Amino acid sequence: MKNVVCAALFSAALNTSAHAVVLHYDFATAGAGMLAGSGDDRQFESLVGGVVLRAQGYKDVVLRNLGDDVSASFDDTEAVTQDVTGGSRGLGVDSEGGDEGTRVDGQGPDEAILFELGLGGLLTEIRFANFSGIDDFDLIVDGVVTLVDQQAGAGDRWLGRVAYRRSFAIGANDNTDSFRVRSLQVEVPAPAAWSGLACATLLLALRRSRGSARALAT
Repeated sequence: MKNVVCAALFSAALNTSAHAVVLHYDFATAGAGMLAGSGDDRQFESLVGGVVLRAQGYKDVVLRNLGDDVSASFDDTEAVTQDVTGGSRGLGVDSEGGDEGTRVDGQGPDEAILFELGLGGLLTEIRFANFSGIDDFDLIVDGVVTLVDQQAGAGDRWLGRVAYRRSFAIGANDNTDSFRVRSLQVEVPAPAAWSGLACATLLLALRRSRGSARALAT
Protein backbone atom coordinates (compact mmCIF):
# COMPACT_ATOMS: atom_id res chain seq x y z
CA MET A 1 0.00 0.00 0.00
CA LYS A 2 2.86 2.38 0.83
CA ASN A 3 4.39 1.68 -2.56
CA VAL A 4 1.11 2.57 -4.27
CA VAL A 5 0.80 5.84 -2.33
CA CYS A 6 4.41 6.80 -3.05
CA ALA A 7 4.02 5.92 -6.71
CA ALA A 8 0.91 8.09 -6.93
CA LEU A 9 2.65 11.02 -5.24
CA PHE A 10 5.71 10.65 -7.45
CA SER A 11 3.50 10.59 -10.54
CA ALA A 12 1.79 13.76 -9.31
CA ALA A 13 5.19 15.33 -8.74
CA LEU A 14 6.25 14.59 -12.29
CA ASN A 15 3.03 16.09 -13.61
CA THR A 16 3.26 19.26 -11.49
CA SER A 17 7.01 19.85 -11.37
CA ALA A 18 6.71 22.21 -14.32
CA HIS A 19 4.40 24.38 -12.23
CA ALA A 20 5.59 26.78 -9.58
CA VAL A 21 4.21 28.52 -6.53
CA VAL A 22 4.75 32.29 -6.39
CA LEU A 23 5.77 33.58 -2.95
CA HIS A 24 5.69 37.29 -2.15
CA TYR A 25 7.70 38.50 0.86
CA ASP A 26 6.74 41.98 2.05
CA PHE A 27 9.24 43.81 4.28
CA ALA A 28 7.42 47.14 4.37
CA THR A 29 4.44 46.06 6.48
CA ALA A 30 4.36 45.46 10.21
CA GLY A 31 3.41 41.87 11.00
CA ALA A 32 4.74 40.50 7.69
CA GLY A 33 7.80 39.16 9.52
CA MET A 34 9.85 39.56 12.66
CA LEU A 35 13.32 40.55 13.79
CA ALA A 36 15.15 37.82 15.68
CA GLY A 37 18.42 37.80 17.60
CA SER A 38 20.37 40.76 18.94
CA GLY A 39 23.32 42.99 18.18
CA ASP A 40 25.10 42.51 14.87
CA ASP A 41 23.46 39.10 14.45
CA ARG A 42 19.90 40.41 14.38
CA GLN A 43 18.06 38.81 11.45
CA PHE A 44 14.69 39.24 9.80
CA GLU A 45 12.45 36.21 9.32
CA SER A 46 9.26 35.87 7.29
CA LEU A 47 7.04 32.86 6.66
CA VAL A 48 5.05 32.74 3.41
CA GLY A 49 3.38 29.63 2.02
CA GLY A 50 5.20 27.41 4.47
CA VAL A 51 8.63 28.62 3.29
CA VAL A 52 10.77 30.56 5.78
CA LEU A 53 12.96 33.35 4.43
CA ARG A 54 15.81 34.66 6.60
CA ALA A 55 17.67 37.90 5.97
CA GLN A 56 21.03 38.86 7.50
CA GLY A 57 22.98 42.06 6.98
CA TYR A 58 26.68 42.19 6.09
CA LYS A 59 29.27 44.91 5.56
CA ASP A 60 32.59 45.00 3.72
CA VAL A 61 31.24 42.70 1.03
CA VAL A 62 34.03 42.58 -1.55
CA LEU A 63 32.76 42.48 -5.13
CA ARG A 64 35.35 41.67 -7.78
CA ASN A 65 34.78 40.94 -11.42
CA LEU A 66 31.49 39.54 -12.67
CA GLY A 67 31.23 35.86 -11.81
CA ASP A 68 33.82 35.80 -9.01
CA ASP A 69 33.00 33.85 -5.87
CA VAL A 70 32.56 36.32 -3.00
CA SER A 71 31.21 33.89 -0.39
CA ALA A 72 34.22 34.42 1.87
CA SER A 73 33.43 38.12 2.19
CA PHE A 74 30.08 37.35 3.83
CA ASP A 75 31.57 37.02 7.30
CA ASP A 76 31.11 40.46 8.90
CA THR A 77 27.51 40.35 10.07
CA GLU A 78 25.49 43.48 10.80
CA ALA A 79 21.99 43.89 12.17
CA VAL A 80 19.13 43.99 9.70
CA THR A 81 16.79 46.94 10.22
CA GLN A 82 13.13 47.17 9.23
CA ASP A 83 11.27 50.42 8.58
CA VAL A 84 7.48 50.13 8.41
CA THR A 85 6.59 53.82 8.75
CA GLY A 86 6.99 56.71 6.35
CA GLY A 87 7.66 56.57 2.64
CA SER A 88 10.95 54.67 2.58
CA ARG A 89 9.93 51.30 4.01
CA GLY A 90 11.71 47.98 3.92
CA LEU A 91 14.91 46.30 5.05
CA GLY A 92 18.29 47.95 5.53
CA VAL A 93 21.62 47.26 7.22
CA ASP A 94 22.66 49.00 10.44
CA SER A 95 26.43 49.48 10.13
CA GLU A 96 26.83 53.26 10.08
CA GLY A 97 24.12 54.48 12.45
CA GLY A 98 21.66 57.29 11.91
CA ASP A 99 19.13 57.39 9.07
CA GLU A 100 21.69 56.27 6.48
CA GLY A 101 22.51 53.29 8.69
CA THR A 102 19.01 51.92 8.19
CA ARG A 103 19.50 51.47 4.45
CA VAL A 104 21.64 49.30 2.20
CA ASP A 105 24.11 52.12 1.99
CA GLY A 106 27.20 52.42 -0.16
CA GLN A 107 28.34 55.66 1.51
CA GLY A 108 30.27 53.72 4.14
CA PRO A 109 31.53 50.14 3.74
CA ASP A 110 29.80 48.19 0.99
CA GLU A 111 26.79 46.42 2.49
CA ALA A 112 24.50 43.62 1.43
CA ILE A 113 21.51 41.67 2.70
CA LEU A 114 21.77 37.90 2.32
CA PHE A 115 18.42 36.14 1.81
CA GLU A 116 18.31 32.40 2.55
CA LEU A 117 15.34 30.15 1.80
CA GLY A 118 16.89 26.68 1.80
CA LEU A 119 14.68 25.91 -1.17
CA GLY A 120 15.85 26.56 -4.70
CA GLY A 121 13.78 28.52 -7.18
CA LEU A 122 13.68 31.70 -9.24
CA LEU A 123 14.00 35.28 -8.06
CA THR A 124 11.50 37.14 -10.25
CA GLU A 125 10.97 40.55 -8.65
CA ILE A 126 12.68 43.01 -6.29
CA ARG A 127 10.96 46.17 -5.09
CA PHE A 128 13.01 48.95 -3.55
CA ALA A 129 12.37 52.03 -1.46
CA ASN A 130 14.40 55.25 -1.48
CA PHE A 131 15.82 54.16 -4.84
CA SER A 132 16.81 57.26 -6.80
CA GLY A 133 18.04 57.81 -10.33
CA ILE A 134 21.70 57.58 -9.28
CA ASP A 135 21.25 54.34 -7.34
CA ASP A 136 21.94 50.82 -8.55
CA PHE A 137 22.26 47.43 -6.89
CA ASP A 138 24.30 44.25 -7.17
CA LEU A 139 22.94 40.71 -7.06
CA ILE A 140 25.05 37.86 -5.66
CA VAL A 141 23.53 34.40 -6.20
CA ASP A 142 24.81 31.42 -4.19
CA GLY A 143 28.03 33.33 -3.52
CA VAL A 144 28.69 34.36 -7.12
CA VAL A 145 28.34 37.91 -8.46
CA THR A 146 25.54 37.66 -11.00
CA LEU A 147 24.41 41.25 -11.70
CA VAL A 148 26.41 44.45 -11.13
CA ASP A 149 25.18 48.04 -11.14
CA GLN A 150 21.59 47.20 -12.03
CA GLN A 151 18.97 49.93 -12.21
CA ALA A 152 15.41 49.38 -11.05
CA GLY A 153 12.66 50.18 -13.53
CA ALA A 154 9.43 52.09 -13.13
CA GLY A 155 8.23 52.31 -9.56
CA ASP A 156 11.57 51.13 -8.09
CA ARG A 157 10.89 47.64 -9.42
CA TRP A 158 13.28 45.09 -10.92
CA LEU A 159 11.85 42.19 -12.93
CA GLY A 160 13.83 39.17 -14.02
CA ARG A 161 14.21 35.40 -13.74
CA VAL A 162 17.38 34.49 -11.88
CA ALA A 163 17.77 30.92 -10.62
CA TYR A 164 19.24 30.29 -7.16
CA ARG A 165 19.93 27.10 -5.20
CA ARG A 166 19.71 28.28 -1.61
CA SER A 167 20.46 31.99 -1.31
CA PHE A 168 20.96 35.36 -2.96
CA ALA A 169 22.19 38.73 -1.75
CA ILE A 170 21.32 42.29 -2.69
CA GLY A 171 24.08 44.83 -2.13
CA ALA A 172 25.41 48.33 -2.71
CA ASN A 173 28.74 48.81 -4.44
CA ASP A 174 29.17 52.55 -4.80
CA ASN A 175 29.28 55.69 -2.67
CA THR A 176 26.05 57.02 -4.15
CA ASP A 177 23.78 54.02 -3.42
CA SER A 178 21.36 54.23 -0.53
CA PHE A 179 18.16 52.20 -0.65
CA ARG A 180 15.96 49.71 1.18
CA VAL A 181 14.65 46.37 -0.03
CA ARG A 182 10.87 46.68 0.11
CA SER A 183 9.76 43.22 -1.08
CA LEU A 184 10.80 40.10 -2.98
CA GLN A 185 8.95 37.68 -5.19
CA VAL A 186 10.22 34.15 -5.83
CA GLU A 187 8.94 31.10 -7.64
CA VAL A 188 9.47 27.70 -6.01
CA PRO A 189 8.40 24.17 -7.02
CA ALA A 190 4.78 23.25 -6.34
CA PRO A 191 4.21 21.54 -2.95
CA ALA A 192 3.08 18.35 -4.70
CA ALA A 193 6.54 18.05 -6.19
CA TRP A 194 8.17 18.36 -2.74
CA SER A 195 6.08 15.58 -1.20
CA GLY A 196 6.26 13.35 -4.24
CA LEU A 197 10.01 13.58 -4.66
CA ALA A 198 10.59 13.14 -0.93
CA CYS A 199 8.41 10.04 -0.87
CA ALA A 200 10.11 8.66 -3.97
CA THR A 201 13.52 9.17 -2.37
CA LEU A 202 12.35 7.32 0.76
CA LEU A 203 10.90 4.49 -1.33
CA LEU A 204 14.16 4.13 -3.25
CA ALA A 205 16.14 3.98 0.01
CA LEU A 206 13.80 1.29 1.39
CA ARG A 207 14.16 -0.79 -1.78
CA ARG A 208 17.94 -0.53 -1.62
CA SER A 209 18.02 -1.58 2.04
CA ARG A 210 15.75 -4.55 1.31
CA GLY A 211 17.93 -5.54 -1.64
CA SER A 212 21.03 -5.39 0.55
CA ALA A 213 19.34 -7.49 3.22
CA ARG A 214 18.36 -10.14 0.67
CA ALA A 215 21.88 -10.24 -0.73
CA LEU A 216 23.30 -10.83 2.73
CA ALA A 217 20.73 -13.53 3.45
CA THR A 218 21.80 -15.48 0.37
